Amino acid sequence: MRSGNGRGRNEEGLGGRLTPGQLATLLRQAPGFVAVVDAAGTLRHLSPAAEPTLGPTGRLAGAPAAALVHPDDRPRLGRWLDELRAHPSRLVHERLRVRAGDGTFRTVHGSGVNVLDDPEEAWFVVVAQEVTTRRADELALAEAGVLFHQFAAAVREVFWVAQADADGPRMVYVSPAFEDVWGIPVEGLYADVERAFQPIHPADRDRVRAAFFAAFDGVPVREQYRVRRPDGAERWVETRAG
Repeated sequence: MRSGNGRGRNEEGLGGRLTPGQLATLLRQAPGFVAVVDAAGTLRHLSPAAEPTLGPTGRLAGAPAAALVHPDDRPRLGRWLDELRAHPSRLVHERLRVRAGDGTFRTVHGSGVNVLDDPEEAWFVVVAQEVTTRRADELALAEAGVLFHQFAAAVREVFWVAQADADGPRMVYVSPAFEDVWGIPVEGLYADVERAFQPIHPADRDRVRAAFFAAFDGVPVREQYRVRRPDGAERWVETRAG
């Protein structure tokens, strides 16, 4: 999300926070397809671009990532996720055989990054491309490097990772840029997500809050609203989800 005295733009995240599906939207121009995997190894999101390789993706949401991988490659998948978990923000590559929609196995090159610092709350973003030749593998490696360089620049803007728990949504991660836009400490959001709505202009607050909760039900969201900082400055923000 960019913001200023004029209108800003947030490629993903509601009020500045990126959910897994929103993060995939940020990377929608990625070569190949995008997968988001949580700390437990569960697939949280697959972009539609995965369908030519994996078949219909709707059936895969919530499935263990290992279920897609050839049994002989599952130990390598585990080591890859362990390395990503141990080294947040480091781009790590791996080649795996995955089960295609027709039941055959295809080799993909995956380039992943852990976008959180907490190993227990890790979220892995993986850009994967089907590769059939060494040259294709080399191209996938080069393209992934360019992509994540662009992503590293993007995360200097405001984004979040949010999770719906039994007690309601909670913030798993809020980027430091939040403080520059909202003018309040990030730490407070981890204790109470409602604090993110308090600086929003009263005329916009209820609408934005409703959109935030609707996003957890998969409702596409695009909202523009005003944020009033403690210093009196007002920022226009646009956020998208879904």
